[in-house]
Amino acid sequence: MNLLTRVAEAWMAGWLYGAGLLLLALLAQRLGWLRSLWQQEQSLRWLLFAPSLIMLLHLSGLPEPLQQSWRSGQQALTVWWQQREVVAPINPEAAANRRALLTLVAHPAKSATVDSSISMAAASTPLAAESIAAADDAGTFALTPPAAPVSTQAPSAPWQLHLPLWLASALAAFLVSALLLRTAAVARAWRQQAKRIQQQPLWPEDRLSQELRLISDRNGLPAPTLRCAADDASPHAWSPCTISLPPWLPRVMTLPQQRAALAHELAHLQRADPRWRLAYALQRAIFPLPMASRLHADLDQLAERACDDWAAEQAGSRRVMAESLARCAQHIVSPGSGLASAMTTRRSPVVARVQHLLKEPMMKSVANRWPLSLLLPTAVIASAILLPGMVISDPAWAAGASATPTARHSPAVPPSPEPPPAPEAPQPPQANARPAPPPPPPAVPTPRQSPAAPPSPEPPPAPEPPPAPEAPQTPQASARPALPAPPAVPTPPAPPVAPAPPATASVAHFDWLFGERTVIEIERPGYALEARIKGDFKLQADESDFAQIDGDVEVEETRNGLTRELQLSRSGGELQRQYRVDGRPADFDSAAQVWWASLVKQMAREGLVSAQDRVSNLLTQGGPAAVLEEIAQVNAQHARASHLVALYQQAELTLADLNASLGLTQPLDSDYELRSVLQTAAKHQRFDQQALMLACAQAERIESDYEARVFLQAAAEQLPADRDSLSAWIKVYRDVQSDYEARVALQSLIANPALQGQLLQQALVASETISSDYEHRMALQTLAPRIRQAPELVRIYARAVADIQSDYEARMAITALMEQADLPPSALIDLVEAVDSIGSDYERRLALQSIAEHSANDAALIERIRQSAKPLGTHERGMLEKTLDTLNG
Repeated sequence: MNLLTRVAEAWMAGWLYGAGLLLLALLAQRLGWLRSLWQQEQSLRWLLFAPSLIMLLHLSGLPEPLQQSWRSGQQALTVWWQQREVVAPINPEAAANRRALLTLVAHPAKSATVDSSISMAAASTPLAAESIAAADDAGTFALTPPAAPVSTQAPSAPWQLHLPLWLASALAAFLVSALLLRTAAVARAWRQQAKRIQQQPLWPEDRLSQELRLISDRNGLPAPTLRCAADDASPHAWSPCTISLPPWLPRVMTLPQQRAALAHELAHLQRADPRWRLAYALQRAIFPLPMASRLHADLDQLAERACDDWAAEQAGSRRVMAESLARCAQHIVSPGSGLASAMTTRRSPVVARVQHLLKEPMMKSVANRWPLSLLLPTAVIASAILLPGMVISDPAWAAGASATPTARHSPAVPPSPEPPPAPEAPQPPQANARPAPPPPPPAVPTPRQSPAAPPSPEPPPAPEPPPAPEAPQTPQASARPALPAPPAVPTPPAPPVAPAPPATASVAHFDWLFGERTVIEIERPGYALEARIKGDFKLQADESDFAQIDGDVEVEETRNGLTRELQLSRSGGELQRQYRVDGRPADFDSAAQVWWASLVKQMAREGLVSAQDRVSNLLTQGGPAAVLEEIAQVNAQHARASHLVALYQQAELTLADLNASLGLTQPLDSDYELRSVLQTAAKHQRFDQQALMLACAQAERIESDYEARVFLQAAAEQLPADRDSLSAWIKVYRDVQSDYEARVALQSLIANPALQGQLLQQALVASETISSDYEHRMALQTLAPRIRQAPELVRIYARAVADIQSDYEARMAITALMEQADLPPSALIDLVEAVDSIGSDYERRLALQSIAEHSANDAALIERIRQSAKPLGTHERGMLEKTLDTLNG
């Protein structure tokens, strides 16, 4: 096994035991075994980094000799325990049992006369007759057993994972590569954050800078560099000695609150929290343990509480620190960096920290920290040494290794069987033993079972083949005619036609450490293509061959069982070709050139070349018709969608070409690809009724609510003002299950000024499908300004408000309509009917007040308002009457 395998073994051991220790840490924290913040933080840190420590110990090879020493000590202790003299008192009642036991061991033949309980005790005791000494007068006897062989089996043998050598090496290489990539990602994020911090401008010299220097000098700490972070929502501490402050901090905080905020970030630097966060991130990258993110969050909160306490002590008031936290929490708009120590974040339990500051006294230092600080690493190291490790071994090698120890242990086993020779004493009474021989003959009958040839008579059942003639029964033959139904199998030929467009095709471009690489894979019934291109390349203008390659090109195509391979490489400035057919070298003749030209063209269609460039060239050569003809031959969904998007963006299509292009979206199964095509068409092309209905018919296949909503928004902007177009749009809208997405789509429709009269009424009715009271109210609130031009819609609006279950949302919808539209009293009476569905006295009173303020002293409307107010309580009704009296006065 190589070094990579050793690393994989050590990593698996660290991950396994680290997960167990992590669960123990979380359990101890939840049960309250760790009382102080310091104990919790130190414990969680040790247990978080335990997997790395275990991995390093296993890589160093230290646990193996220590485990051998441990096993030797165990064996020595076992020998001492077995050889020591055990003295036990014997009561008078057990004396008879002792004599019976001596007789049983010395003369086994007489065992029949011994009590069954005594016999069982003797049978289960590994003592020879010479091991029993004479009892003394005090009623005791000594048992001195002979030295028994000591088992050499390792108490903590490593767990073995048997894999072939090649598979173990491949898995180990994959694991190590994945860990390196994850670690590199964390390092890259750290460098990017450091670069961003260095680019921030310095904080101007003002009172804040002076306060920071005073706090630093008072505590004997170096004064950190202050920087202005315009994009940060909270103060941040950054290693090695930098504090970033948002520009709003001096405006919203008093001087004591600013002092507390600065002290909080200075505490982070004093504790080296930014570096600890980097270490946590690296640990999580190397060991992605379950619940590790939860442990990381707990460590962050413990650090925040410790810094809160220190900052409160510097500010002289825990309440000032709590107020500073609240001020920061009000300005959080972004999560911030995961590697910098922020004063507050969006997901931090600020309320719990404020309660901690306001209710708990100042934290006192723990008196005895050294015992715990020594106990934790000792426990982790002991678990790494004493627990078994992981071993990846080849099955053949493992089989040979396992056979060897069994041979070694076999000599140790014979001593134990030596006691059975004692039963040889019964051999003299072989007469009695003769009954025993009969049992061996039963073993002989096993050969007699071979005469079990009687089963051979079963051949007579062979004559049962006559029933076989029954098989020839013509009825079964008649069943065979049913086979003509399978000729319906020829129908499958139709499926091959369908798979052609939606054939599985993928094009991947890589630009990584080892250079550029392109991989194309296409597969459908009877056809498979795999192409790998290393380095940059360029095709000829007609896309019939490669004009230039920087690396190698390997292509393998299988069509109807015929496999063709072509390898291209550059040598001396020229392209070298190696052509094979079914694995045998062949001449690259004219037929091969025709095959290769069509294959390069197909790869260009599937995404080898940018769709934007191809569509631009095709438009120049043959216009939209040439592009549509080319798109019809594209199999990969992403490539087809990219060509359609490019066509819509680069050309203004006629209605005939637009309808034809929308028909080419039928093979697209991806919601994203289909939506991107339809959305681009709606934005860059002019839809008539037929085009919009065709686009909506395709959009009905979209299952994602988000993707459907995005298309509906784009289509609503140029929706033709006719009932059929609106009905097609609403049909797609009704398939949206999310109330939020439905509301946003409906708001886009309502914003279309082309909707008037009956069309606007149809849109208002569509809002009734929204089940969320809040989203329903928001949709109605958007529609309220449009009702000013159509007072006849108030009745439908009132009916929609009555369907809202929330009294608050219903009242808000009525108030919005009153504020946006100047309606006649006759229309307001219809709105009062919607108020009757509001059960809350307070909300009903507010809704009636908003209607009364626009009543224009209409007597019929005032009377209807008073009728609706009759169920109100005395207070709310009195408040409404005052409003009515004021309006009448």
